[in-house]
Amino acid sequence: MKRMKLNFNNKSTWFMVLSLVCAAILAIQVTKTVNKAKNEIEVVQTTVNIPPYTVIKPDMVKVVKVPAASVIEGTFLKQDLSSVVGKYTGIGLLPSTNVQKGHIIPYQDATITALLYSLKNQSLVAASVPLTANDVGSQIHPGDVIHLNGVFNMQANQVISKYVAEYVSVLGIDKKEDGTARMYVAVKKENFPEIARSIDTGRIRAAVAQKGYEAEEKAKAPVVQPDAAAPTTEKKAEDQTTKQEGGKKE
Repeated sequence: MKRMKLNFNNKSTWFMVLSLVCAAILAIQVTKTVNKAKNEIEVVQTTVNIPPYTVIKPDMVKVVKVPAASVIEGTFLKQDLSSVVGKYTGIGLLPSTNVQKGHIIPYQDATITALLYSLKNQSLVAASVPLTANDVGSQIHPGDVIHLNGVFNMQANQVISKYVAEYVSVLGIDKKEDGTARMYVAVKKENFPEIARSIDTGRIRAAVAQKGYEAEEKAKAPVVQPDAAAPTTEKKAEDQTTKQEGGKKE
């Protein structure tokens, strides 16, 4: 049987050899990529939507296998499951989210101080606000953003109503069966005296805020242009000066 000899003086032969080398290199790279994808690791992942400032219960998380290449530093692994359960979430988590250290507050029994610290804003203080059954207190949850409106009883039966704090984060809430509730909110310390005054001398109401919506509406608000027909203050002064000078010439 005769062996086939390659004629390296032929351009087509060189092209065939080069193609075989490239195919071999590509096959090696594909094999490495497949093996890397098959390399899986077990991580802690959420099973449900978990709101901010919520205690993570055992049924809210599970251990799943994911590609090791998709796991970033700080992700809780299988052996960390017990240290995740019982902690408070610092932010809201969607289902099937790999739980990371930045997602939770590192305290087993998070106090209001710990929850306040998680906001990373030293100008905020925590305030306790009672809500009546007439409010939406029974529908407010930790992590919501609300407005607080104070209703003051003044002299001569005069009643004044005004916002005493806006875009307030709800840290926690104690609800009762009668619809009343006591909220723990993070407010600017300069707003606290007005909030305390509302509680002591009148009433306080809460309204759930839609920050993004309100910002959008504000952006859509038409800009009021000055009336071209109406003279400005400077124009009026100029006309008055001209009249006075005309009167002196006469």
